[in-house]
Amino acid sequence: MIGWVKQCMKPLMIDKETLALDTIAEVVRNDGDFLQTDNTLLHCREDWYPDLTERLNYDAWKAEGGLTLRERARKKVDSILAEHRPSPLSSDITNALAKMVE
Repeated sequence: MIGWVKQCMKPLMIDKETLALDTIAEVVRNDGDFLQTDNTLLHCREDWYPDLTERLNYDAWKAEGGLTLRERARKKVDSILAEHRPSPLSSDITNALAKMVE
């Protein structure tokens, strides 16, 4: 939820590129679709979608196992705990921390 709010609170970028009036005119003129335009390809991944949110319809969700949000979160936590290996701290940071606790 916090991620969605942060995404919604970002200021809108309105310029020639984001308005894409030339792309709109081309699609309308050629009776095409927006999914195959360079502009869509360039911008389609700009919006943030949380990993745990399910966007399938009910039947597809059920066919893929029908995991609840809690079950998906538990699975992700288990995966992170099993696989994540944090990078070691640099010697500068380690030395600074050691000085703090002396």
